[in-house]
Amino acid sequence: MSFYTTNELTTFDFSQSAVISMRLKGNEFLITVSDVIISEKNSQNQELRSMGTDEMTIKFMDIDEFQFVLDGYTLYNMDDTVSEKREDKLLDREKYEPLMKELCGCPIYQIEKKGGGYCIYIDTDEQKESYTIRITASQDKEEWERFRNLPAEYR
Repeated sequence: MSFYTTNELTTFDFSQSAVISMRLKGNEFLITVSDVIISEKNSQNQELRSMGTDEMTIKFMDIDEFQFVLDGYTLYNMDDTVSEKREDKLLDREKYEPLMKELCGCPIYQIEKKGGGYCIYIDTDEQKESYTIRITASQDKEEWERFRNLPAEYR
């Protein structure tokens, strides 16, 4: 990869991104995503405007905690009464690997640093279920090959 950053997650916009691959390896979590918007505030961006990249790998290093959560939801009737409710469900570790493969191609609506950790929010293609990956790690590292111009609607 040509470009590297460390702990600059806030300078990336993942709202147009999708999962290419995910892997939990020892005490590291690697996620490769497509179509990342790179802010002009990023240390590697020499332009005075936001740029993009086709593919980026993000490594979360020295993981203390890793949780895969099936997000809960609440559905309301027209009279504001609850018609259906499901609580967040923490998934068992043996489900991680098959689910990581299943979620390839699914949209990411955000990756954020939250408190002392990170949250990755993934939606399914059918938008029937969504998942949150919660990670407590010492740092994040981002790698990508090249910059590209963004379409006008994302500038």
